[in-house]
Amino acid sequence: MNASFFLLGITTLIGALLLRASLLPGPLGLIPTALFIASGIGIAMVGLNPENLRNIKHIAGAYLNAYGASFAIILTGICLIRNIAHRKVGLLSFWIGTVLLILNILYTIGFYNSIPSLFLGLGVGGMEKLCNYSIFLWFALIGLYFLIKTSPVNFQQMRLNSMLFKRLALIASSALGAVVIVLLVIAELRSWQVQNSPQQKLFAAGKIPISPPEGFYSGYVPGLSGSPWQGKRFDAANRSGVNIFVSDGKASAKYPFHTSVGVSSADRQLQVFKINYNNSANTWWIRLFLDEVVLVKPDLFLGKLSINIIPGRPYQIVFFELKRQNARFRLEPK
Repeated sequence: MNASFFLLGITTLIGALLLRASLLPGPLGLIPTALFIASGIGIAMVGLNPENLRNIKHIAGAYLNAYGASFAIILTGICLIRNIAHRKVGLLSFWIGTVLLILNILYTIGFYNSIPSLFLGLGVGGMEKLCNYSIFLWFALIGLYFLIKTSPVNFQQMRLNSMLFKRLALIASSALGAVVIVLLVIAELRSWQVQNSPQQKLFAAGKIPISPPEGFYSGYVPGLSGSPWQGKRFDAANRSGVNIFVSDGKASAKYPFHTSVGVSSADRQLQVFKINYNNSANTWWIRLFLDEVVLVKPDLFLGKLSINIIPGRPYQIVFFELKRQNARFRLEPK
């Protein structure tokens, strides 16, 4: 049993009753209240029924929570819109519930029909967390709203004057801008280091392979030890492959990629073998990375990892090596 999910379900039930008493009176308020109670029961079911033991009940509870809460938030918004004192928060709730419902529908279709693009680049786990956490974020917002509305403190008197607010906003934006500038400077310096390193001369003298790599190539990053990354496995026929990681003695395949031949993003005069992670199976931040490799010796590639944060301006991160080798491990079944 997952006690945290069970307790979360209990607190959701309590929250539903408190909403009923404070913001959802009358017959119309009964419907969203009942849906919130169903959502709480669903979360408790998830906690009481581990996925690896009672899968059907676990899934039923998850969907009862997801869709029950989505419709409950929409109907709560409609109820609040009818009250002029709560109209703004009602409109916000209505649209949050609507977006949440759409996200849950996309997740359901994508999960059961194996359509990764419907996960909006977040992956299965990321999309699931977005759907679930949005519910509890809404509960927190509505609780804060009710606290402010019912507090005896005059919040109008506690507001900062406009001049102070503008100064604070200017300081915050300047600080954020400074952080961005520092990060870009660091990225530029690192790119300069990579482009002026001894490996760059060897990289510039490399060639694209006559035939694309096939099978497992062990990976090595100079100066880095103890990394779980073991290398890459290539599928020449499908122009694809995956990265191989080993953790606790178990091997796994992660971050699939597609391969092609083209002009280097940083060395425009050089033809390279490109390893591109921009596909729907990877999360959005993994898609920003690009590997470029050249053949420097028989069965030995020198590669360069870059990240494309600003379109058209890739930042070089590190060199790595790939050497043809028989795999020393077996992948764990999924």
